[in-house]
Amino acid sequence: MTDRNPTSREAGVCTPAFASIVLACLGGIDLVRGVLHTFLVEHSAVKIAGLDLAHSGQDQLLLLGSFGISNFLTGALFIAVALKAKQLVPTVLAIIPAAYLLGLIAFRLNHITPEAAFPGRTFMLAYSSICVLTFLASVVCMRKNLKSQKMSLCPK
Repeated sequence: MTDRNPTSREAGVCTPAFASIVLACLGGIDLVRGVLHTFLVEHSAVKIAGLDLAHSGQDQLLLLGSFGISNFLTGALFIAVALKAKQLVPTVLAIIPAAYLLGLIAFRLNHITPEAAFPGRTFMLAYSSICVLTFLASVVCMRKNLKSQKMSLCPK
């Protein structure tokens, strides 16, 4: 197996560097979220999420901690994709908000409504918005590059 040049073109189009940087930064954020949700779980639950642990507190901490484990996974994978599989970056940026939207739909279908203040909602909206905007910007950039490549190959 040969090591590919990070600027090599897949299907004639190269993923913009800014998209890889954004995904790597999101990976770093997810690693921090993993630490907060697992190692600092009680502080995160009470001080950040505003959860009342008086009833089923240990179950709430277990669920929050379990989410933190998945944050470690997504963080590491986002960084790996950004560094080693740049052609997948736009796809991953599109999958992230799609997965959160799917979860939101599932919550609504199951009539789940939060009782706590859940200040992380604003953060997650910003996180998803960054994914959508970066995905759209990278698609525009790749199409523009593809168009300019085709024009330069056309005989005059």
